[in-house]
Amino acid sequence: MLPKITQLRELLIKMGAAERVEIVVDGGMTTDGQNARACVSAGAKGFVVGSALFREPKGPAAAISRLREAVAEL
Repeated sequence: MLPKITQLRELLIKMGAAERVEIVVDGGMTTDGQNARACVSAGAKGFVVGSALFREPKGPAAAISRLREAVAEL
């Protein structure tokens, strides 16, 4: 997934569209935030998170907080 994000970001930059188009990753997120950080570093601006929210033992709100914390410093 990361190479595709990177390639798309590079293409958008070449086309002059990087400021107008946001890359959003659909699926594959985990609540530990590791892959979210990697996706943001590759160029993603947003995520679609479903199953990971409901697998979080502390509930969806805790999962969202963890993801936000994971990418806040990037």
